[in-house]
Amino acid sequence: MEDDDTVRDPPHGPSTHRNTPERAPAFTPPPEETVTPSTHLRVAVDPALADTEAPDAPGRSSTRPDALIAGRYRLETVLGEGGFGRVWRAADTLHGDTVALKMVRALTPDELEWSRREVTALRWARLPGVVGLRDDGLEGAWYFIAMEHVTGEPFPGCADDLELTTRRLLEVLARLHTVGVLHRDLKPGNVLVDADGRPTLIDLGLARGRALRPGEAQGFEGTVRYAAPEHRHFGISDARSDLYSVGVMLKDALAARGGHPSPLLVAL
Repeated sequence: MEDDDTVRDPPHGPSTHRNTPERAPAFTPPPEETVTPSTHLRVAVDPALADTEAPDAPGRSSTRPDALIAGRYRLETVLGEGGFGRVWRAADTLHGDTVALKMVRALTPDELEWSRREVTALRWARLPGVVGLRDDGLEGAWYFIAMEHVTGEPFPGCADDLELTTRRLLEVLARLHTVGVLHRDLKPGNVLVDADGRPTLIDLGLARGRALRPGEAQGFEGTVRYAAPEHRHFGISDARSDLYSVGVMLKDALAARGGHPSPLLVAL
């Protein structure tokens, strides 16, 4: 889900879609790439790579379909893959439901710290509209993070009312910022929207707290296409950087609909 520029790891107004006679097709975001915090390698996120793990990869036997993690989570299918590891659909044999299980390589202190920062962010962000943390721990050479299994389509989803979906996303983001957490990697694939237009933020792997001094550089981690200039060029981010990312996502979604002039698109 990367493009050529990517490096990685409210008051209610009229709907922008009410003048559209037909249902807008689902928006397919452009491909992206992401830079991981520890390796800073360009890594394509592609579920098709599910079976390309190197034969000598540490912990390989623990991350195959049907493997049981922590004596509880049975791996089923790969939902996504990135620079650190994979996200699996897994069955929670203790509670009898389904979770999203992120398996992250934790062979170095930096990799372990990266995983624990995500868990810390998820614990702070126990909020409506943010994926929920269920469990975490070490399994061999891997750190696992069990989260609620969120279904939906990448932003803006398939709902007709783009303005309502966007307002809901901004409300979720405001709650996240209120508890002191910045997402720092907002893009369509990290915002899943259900059939009713309700968004859920996922993948807080690059999230950070706002305890840094104003203007303090944190280093660039994220997706170039959606990153604010100050984040991309100087490694500095705050709540406004997340809002910039939403603006890029909204502009893309509006442009994809085409044929119907929109005041929101003109404003952007």
